[in-house]
Amino acid sequence: LVDRKKDLVISGGENIYPVEVEEIIQKHPKVHDVAVIGTPDKRLGEVVTAIIEPKPGEVLTDEEITQFCNHNLSRYKRPRRIIFAQVPRGPTGKVEKPKLRERYSQVKEWLEEEDIMEPQYSDALNETSLSHPLTGMDVWINAAFSSPVIDFTWQNISYK
Repeated sequence: LVDRKKDLVISGGENIYPVEVEEIIQKHPKVHDVAVIGTPDKRLGEVVTAIIEPKPGEVLTDEEITQFCNHNLSRYKRPRRIIFAQVPRGPTGKVEKPKLRERYSQVKEWLEEEDIMEPQYSDALNETSLSHPLTGMDVWINAAFSSPVIDFTWQNISYK
């Protein structure tokens, strides 16, 4: 495996090479493109985050990816965060990982800062909405699930 040293994800003291995780996820029949980065985590230092672009016309869920990774990757290499979004590539076709790190490395931070969010509960949907005042992003937490799901206009982020 060959990967840039700065792309190395160190999670809980384990070295994880994103290219290895990308190669496995790319084998999923509904995945068009994938990029893997490390994003900050208070407990582990970094966690594996997969940005996945489904094939056109396909519906892909984080449960499908999680199950696929459970069967094909060692536990410490599995993505803890799964983001469904377009994978940005430069003119040469290389994934623009610095842009991805910049875009997604702070999402978890403001989720943990409850004092900056304003919860709103919806009886009809059995969901709680938290709005980040600086970015305007909404987090919908379904009462049936313990993990938050962030809904952007074109992107979904799930935390495991």
